[in-house]
Amino acid sequence: MAGRDVKINDQHSDGDPDAVSYGELSADDLDDDDMDDEGDGYWYIFGMRCKIDVDHCALCFVFPRGRAVGGVVDEQQMVEDPYEKAKRIFDRPMNVASKVTMFSLSEFQTGPVSMVDYQEKVRTKFMDLLMRSHLILSSFDSIDGDEVFLKVGLNRHGSIIKELAERYKYHMPYCAEAYEHMPPWGNLGGGAPMKNHSGHFVYAYDNFSTTNAALFQPFRDIDEIRLILMRLDRWVNLHEMMRQKVFIGYFPAISPRLLRRLCNTWANPYRLLSLPRKSPEFEVREYFGEEVAFFFLWMSFAIWALAVLFIPSLAIYIFRKVCVEMSASPRTTRIVQKSFGCMVLFGAGGFSRSWKHYAARVKQMWGMEHYEYRDPPLSSYNPYLEGTYSLWCRKFVGNFVICIYLVLYINVLIGLEWVKAGNSENDGGDTSSTSEWDVLLLTAVVRILSLAWSYIAKIIVKLQNHRTRSEYRDGLAFTLAVVKVFIALWPFLRISFVKNFQDHRCYSDMQVLVQKTWPNLAATMDSSHYALLMGRSIITQTAGNRFCVAGCFLLEPINPEDTFDRTNCSEELRQTLQTYYLYDQVLTVIFLCVPVVRTMWSINQEMKIAASKVPEGVKPPPYSLLQYQAKCYQGSPYKYGSWGGSYTEDFLQVIIGFVLMMCFAIVVPGLCCIAFVGMLLLYRLFAFRMTRVTCRPLPMGAEGIGFWESFISACVYLAILINVGIAIFNSWPLKGMDEEDQLEWFIISEHSLFAISLAAGFLVPSPSEIPVIQKYNDILLASLVNYPPLPSPASERYDYSQVDVSLRPRSKRSSSAGVALW
Repeated sequence: MAGRDVKINDQHSDGDPDAVSYGELSADDLDDDDMDDEGDGYWYIFGMRCKIDVDHCALCFVFPRGRAVGGVVDEQQMVEDPYEKAKRIFDRPMNVASKVTMFSLSEFQTGPVSMVDYQEKVRTKFMDLLMRSHLILSSFDSIDGDEVFLKVGLNRHGSIIKELAERYKYHMPYCAEAYEHMPPWGNLGGGAPMKNHSGHFVYAYDNFSTTNAALFQPFRDIDEIRLILMRLDRWVNLHEMMRQKVFIGYFPAISPRLLRRLCNTWANPYRLLSLPRKSPEFEVREYFGEEVAFFFLWMSFAIWALAVLFIPSLAIYIFRKVCVEMSASPRTTRIVQKSFGCMVLFGAGGFSRSWKHYAARVKQMWGMEHYEYRDPPLSSYNPYLEGTYSLWCRKFVGNFVICIYLVLYINVLIGLEWVKAGNSENDGGDTSSTSEWDVLLLTAVVRILSLAWSYIAKIIVKLQNHRTRSEYRDGLAFTLAVVKVFIALWPFLRISFVKNFQDHRCYSDMQVLVQKTWPNLAATMDSSHYALLMGRSIITQTAGNRFCVAGCFLLEPINPEDTFDRTNCSEELRQTLQTYYLYDQVLTVIFLCVPVVRTMWSINQEMKIAASKVPEGVKPPPYSLLQYQAKCYQGSPYKYGSWGGSYTEDFLQVIIGFVLMMCFAIVVPGLCCIAFVGMLLLYRLFAFRMTRVTCRPLPMGAEGIGFWESFISACVYLAILINVGIAIFNSWPLKGMDEEDQLEWFIISEHSLFAISLAAGFLVPSPSEIPVIQKYNDILLASLVNYPPLPSPASERYDYSQVDVSLRPRSKRSSSAGVALW
């Protein structure tokens, strides 16, 4: 591209008369989603007006200009090993023909070249590929002139997109017309696709064929994006081009009409507390792809499940308050509270299985079955590592580091507790008191270790040589979830189980101990109360004649039984969990505001530079929508470790809150109400961020939620263990039993609840219509294939004159010739 601009409105490679030019398309040739439905040509975002410039654009590439014109590329810099660097871009293992590209770059073998020569030749080859592919191309400069934007698109109604879809075996659904001649099937009258249990038509999916092109549904916006990416992936390594700063980013252009529809319904901030409907997730799929759609579909499914528990949870909360005022029977309140905990665990088991069935229906409807086999390999994948001892060592070391990190985390926290205990003994023996410095130090350590693991996990997963993006995503999710869920649970597990044995209060004088432990009740206690506390083993006496209270003690010890097993630990756990959910929502709002402020500040800086370059009194050009997307891509892309969020991090945030609710429902029944409101807010905030803050991600497919499905099932069993442990070891009357009896009760209760949870899953019937629909669609696919007659080669012609399978042998037939048989 030396000596010319990248504006390709009507130029074609090699003068090909069949190439599609920008000017040959009319509005009728475009999908409606490419046009602005309001007609004013502007998009309004955060009080700023952006000119809509996404016509004929599916993907946008941002190329940096040279420093001579205000860009960031240093033209005088020398590029070492240019041939090897170019080879990493153009030599594609899945396409032998891509090696031909390197023949025209043989001049790079002579040694280092200047950056301007290297960039121009690589960009020229890239543009030649786009033009040979008959893509719709156009370019424009950024408002301050330091970047150039390349718009790339396909004619969705043309022949090129059909040829690409057939060449790359692109999976497409058939339309209703393909079912016109289908015979009846069961209760279905035929002539139409079958409906699933949810009432949605399920169309058959197949590799696209130009022969039956009229029987397939029209190409969508995400189909156009995916086919362009599949075409480019066969010839160039886009990630390597970006790593070498040939371009600084690429992203799919927004679809104004579809995005406006999502903003007005699904991501409307005025519907912050309204329950999600299932239909918007199908529109989310059309815009963001199946991966993001499955995430929000699971969130809406979980919100509706929590909505079922909301009323009982609220009733239990009110019941507890009334019982406190009326001094109701502690036995009644215990039964109600523990019954609700069992109901939550029963519902969790049913929820997990119900989601699997619903996801199976959606997966069939979206044509995502066996998607992982169609998922293209990552550019970082090395097939030569498969089956080697080196790869086995990498995976073993990764799992070993996870274990070591968990042990390190526990030891650090225990070490801090020991230091605190030593200081407390020097101050008078109160080992359960917590100063502001202790809380600050503990919080800092937890945050630092959690943040450090975010970087370590990424390194571990990269070393494991995952073949596809789905495998990489699940590997990252596993590596992060095991550690981060444990880090999130540990403070609450410590309060529930460890604190009782660790944070003892010991004094040589019983009156001092009572005064320190129950300051509000100490004035009303006498010797009979002290004897009661000793008799109930609430206060114990050590061999050194010191009087001690366990870390978890009753708040009303002089009553025969505390009304709700209310201990300092249960109250601390309740307050900590409520604070956690509030803190989580505040952080989410902050993380939404930060990228908005950064993006708007960056845009204002660019507009100031643009205004300084035009004569005084002349209005600078308006800021365009693609430039706004580029700023979102730089500041808040949808990728791991970004302000724009990512699939794994978003799911992890939601899962942590969901797991906490399951694990501690028996202690804090009102947590279901908080979790319901919190997840509902997260759902709407995530939707708001995806449509207004985060740059539109590449529309990725998915078979479901992947690793998270099995992880949630494992967390159900973990919740059973924790809830039973709290009920047995931290609640009366079982808390007062011997250790052997407690262990006996724990094993019986744990197995019983696990069986109940499994029973809840088996009560949910399997989706029987899925195999029926699959068989019906298989019949359709078979009827659409017209096989020609088999050939008849001379070498495979055989004598069949002696083959006889008739009712009577030939000899019998010949002897009875002429004899009439009646």
